[in-house]
Amino acid sequence: MAKLADALDLGSSVLWTWGFKSPLSHTTKAASLLHHGFFNAHVAEKRRDTDLQYQSTKQENWHTVVTAQVAADEVSPKLTESYASYSKRIKLEGFRKGKVPLHLVKKMFGKQIEEQVYGPYFQQAISEILKDDKYEPISMPEIENVRFDDAEGLTFQVTFDVRPVFAVQDLQDTAIEKIIYSIDKKDVENTLAALQQQNAMIHTVEGEAQIGHHVVGDIQELDRSGLPIIGRRYEKQTIFLHEEDKEFTPQLLGVRAGDVRRIRIAIPAPEKQTSQINEAEQPKDIHLEFSVQEIKLRQIPKVDDDFAKDLGNYKNLGELKKQLEENLKKNADSESEYGFREAMMETLLSRNDLQIPPTMLERYLQTVVQEARQRDRKTDEKQVREKSREGAERTLKWILIRSRLLEKAGIEVTDEQARAHLQERTEAGALTQERATAIEGNKDRFESLKDQLADDALFAWLTKQVKIKTVKKPWRREKEEENAPDSD
Repeated sequence: MAKLADALDLGSSVLWTWGFKSPLSHTTKAASLLHHGFFNAHVAEKRRDTDLQYQSTKQENWHTVVTAQVAADEVSPKLTESYASYSKRIKLEGFRKGKVPLHLVKKMFGKQIEEQVYGPYFQQAISEILKDDKYEPISMPEIENVRFDDAEGLTFQVTFDVRPVFAVQDLQDTAIEKIIYSIDKKDVENTLAALQQQNAMIHTVEGEAQIGHHVVGDIQELDRSGLPIIGRRYEKQTIFLHEEDKEFTPQLLGVRAGDVRRIRIAIPAPEKQTSQINEAEQPKDIHLEFSVQEIKLRQIPKVDDDFAKDLGNYKNLGELKKQLEENLKKNADSESEYGFREAMMETLLSRNDLQIPPTMLERYLQTVVQEARQRDRKTDEKQVREKSREGAERTLKWILIRSRLLEKAGIEVTDEQARAHLQERTEAGALTQERATAIEGNKDRFESLKDQLADDALFAWLTKQVKIKTVKKPWRREKEEENAPDSD
């Protein structure tokens, strides 16, 4: 059995597809560290003054392969030196120390020796590639197809995905529809009606249940013989009695608190001829026992000056209506602007056709899966990936388009501009000083604010390019269409 007399330092190993570690394997958030110089700084310390020859090839989906070559007269002496060093330190049964044949050294420790000799060349190649302005890597470089012979020397490939480079198409002279919503008295009345419902008072009713009452109680499902079915008891259920309900309401009218009433729910027959229905398919009515606990009435408040005063600092109903109208106008304008931006974004997505690098898509989907698992540990990863893929590709495509458009428009939001925005919002009373300080002190929230400000500037720039086609539409009709049930 062979062993080394002294431990060897292999801590500088790099990634080979046939078994070694990556120089980035111990870094956190490798992609961001690459862009912030962490990798380049650490590799530069171990660089050799070696003449590396490179040949770059860009493949589909922004995958890049850089083939590197080191002359044999540079590598061979180091291999020979390392083999000799290993040979002197190996203890192998049947051989004296330092007398192990070279072919056995190569057979038993060849890959470890090659890793130690080739590693610095891999690191130098990756460092020089990443410092080249023509590359913008978005994945960790990997070393593949490592070969050495006395004629060609050492050859290997550095593979990675790069940020897509494309000539972004903007919206110059493009016609984009913008819906302008109008607010009328009916919108205000609908909002007041909603506020009535939100501020309704619940009262317990003494006496019999009538239309408009809520009957609260426990429901026990029974079998055909009238015996309770285990596991089919539902406590504190509420049934609203109204004329459109033809099942519960007729059977619960007149009940009082403490009553127990049997209820039968008819199940419609399947759409088959009676002769084609077997016994198992025969419709079975549901039998329930409702134990009434209490009867309640939801009392809607009257819309008047007192109602307005209860809702806030309003002197009368007129002031409340005026404020509601202003709020509705702001909401309508906000939705109009949102829809307009969506229309511009859709046009940009269709106009700029590009492929998403697999590495970028995979990283995004991994994040989606992790977030899904945080919500539910039993999440089906495959299902989440399938459902999220189309949306992920769309989101990433927009991120790339947005980035190029920001560069084209010369838009960049600085920390100072973001702080000035927070100060303006605070002075205007739209933001408390405490919340502004919290946003500035949280890195993620502060960066999100800068992104928001960049988006505002970008869409303002795009708006100047387009030909706006204005379409006027009542706000109420839009809401009614949104809330209308599907025709199917």
